[in-house]
Amino acid sequence: MVKQSNYVLAVWNGKPGGAGNILSFARTLGKTVILIDPNTFEVRTDSNKD
Repeated sequence: MVKQSNYVLAVWNGKPGGAGNILSFARTLGKTVILIDPNTFEVRTDSNKD
């Protein structure tokens, strides 16, 4: 699913595990990752496109 996506949207608490692994994979592929912190509701965008 990540390979076919332009963006990855995730609600992630920052703990290691499944979601963290998927986000790492998405970044490796140069995908734009949009993160929502479930505790603070802060939204952050990581773009690794060169």
